[in-house]
Amino acid sequence: MIRGKLALMLDFIPVPPDFEELGLFDVEIQHSVLSSGTPVTVAIPETSLGFGLVFHPDINGLRPLVEETIAKLAGLGITTIAIEPFSRMSDNPSELTLEEKFARIKDLDDNAQCADLLAAGQILRTQHNCMFVSMMGFCIGGMYAFKCAGTGEFDDVISCYGMITLPQDWKGPGQREPLDYVAMETSSPVIAIVGGQDHYAPSDDVEKLSEILNNKHHKEILSELIVFPDADHAFMHDPDRDTFRADDAKSAWALALDVVKQIY
Repeated sequence: MIRGKLALMLDFIPVPPDFEELGLFDVEIQHSVLSSGTPVTVAIPETSLGFGLVFHPDINGLRPLVEETIAKLAGLGITTIAIEPFSRMSDNPSELTLEEKFARIKDLDDNAQCADLLAAGQILRTQHNCMFVSMMGFCIGGMYAFKCAGTGEFDDVISCYGMITLPQDWKGPGQREPLDYVAMETSSPVIAIVGGQDHYAPSDDVEKLSEILNNKHHKEILSELIVFPDADHAFMHDPDRDTFRADDAKSAWALALDVVKQIY
């Protein structure tokens, strides 16, 4: 059990005034495995507010930073489950180098990857009584947020600098373009957070995404594109990255959490 008032305070995740005064909820961390064999980490607040979040990390996968982040989110009353995205590459994904991961993304299969995320969402609904379940992803996780949006199974998805179009080296038989999913009439509401200086989000791609998020369906469900003009890739989730921008990160997290639960 992580005691709420002693939980690591990640400064880039804003805390509402009520929580600043009273402290975060106590949080229990559980490590488990989906039926597919994919490892997950679940952060469970002592007092649930009925909100759940499926958390897809960046290409570095599950690691202490992810556990600390979801513990902070659970401290705010959001039951959060984080998945390991590279379990199908290795029995020990943490031992894979970044170069190995980048080289093998083309071998991932959308159906299998999204199935894990949907299963995580069902766990939140059925085992943790979450009435409202969002998905949030960073980098490759943001790309899979776009792809999961097409299923319509999440109440909303938040893509943080997810790949809008597949990089050439990532194209493979099981990989479909992210925008194909976002364009589906079944799509969940999409909040796309993009850095204006992100080389993974060239202006042509951002324009294509903007056109889709402004179509009739997405306007009705209140999808939104939010661009931080001076931000590069990975600006909001890892303070150790050179591209991290503290002020933009706080603003982006406040917007994301406003989607997950109306506390701001």
